[in-house]
Amino acid sequence: MTKESDGLGNPRQANVQPAAPASAPGHAHRPVAIEIGPGAGRRGGGASGSGDAVSGGSSGGRGGDGDGGGGAPPPATGAPGFSRHTLAMALAAVVVVGAAAALLMPGKDSVSPQEAQQRVQEFAAAGSIRTERVPPAELAGALDSIPLKADEKVRLKAQLDGGSARLVYLTLWDNVAEDDDRVRIDSATFSFEVRLKNRPTRIAVPEPPSGVLNVVGTRDGGGGITVAMMSGSTTVRLPVMAIGQALGVPVVAAP
Repeated sequence: MTKESDGLGNPRQANVQPAAPASAPGHAHRPVAIEIGPGAGRRGGGASGSGDAVSGGSSGGRGGDGDGGGGAPPPATGAPGFSRHTLAMALAAVVVVGAAAALLMPGKDSVSPQEAQQRVQEFAAAGSIRTERVPPAELAGALDSIPLKADEKVRLKAQLDGGSARLVYLTLWDNVAEDDDRVRIDSATFSFEVRLKNRPTRIAVPEPPSGVLNVVGTRDGGGGITVAMMSGSTTVRLPVMAIGQALGVPVVAAP
């Protein structure tokens, strides 16, 4: 502390701040480390260091969970992974998706030997399948709906226009399981494939001059190809078919 005059001859004291005490050897001030990520914010309370949870002082002031001890840091748990809750949720989602897929995927036809025999007898007893001719006003739309190649449609239209061919409506479906069974319809020198659905579907086909059209199995979704046809207002089940098997179906068109 030094004395100096206030200008009137009275001495006054000057405020001089004491210098900060030097740090003890080995306890130099360290910059504060900032931890980013899991565990951030835990500070060590060790007496010999002000270190955070990331790094400790040179004399063992490592940051722990507040105990300031100089022990080893907690053992690493490996790479960040799923918590038990997240893993449980993921497994539950897998189960739900699998169950939904099982419900949505089509099943296979399951026909007992007794039912297969009943179908043979039912088809034989039915005789001819009763169909109806396509009215003239519906010919253009019916022709367009037949899945024929462009040149085949031109040929069929020429026959329709010339009166040498007529179209009839045929209703058919898969009456067991909708498992992507398919058949080919051969009628009056024209052929096209039909994918069978559980919903009865009405299609236009050329009326066979011989009175018989062929139904040929082209794809079996499993358990045999199961076809049903509408004869007037009566359902007629065809015998269970195999791929490549042809079945002659007599048809008669109502005038």
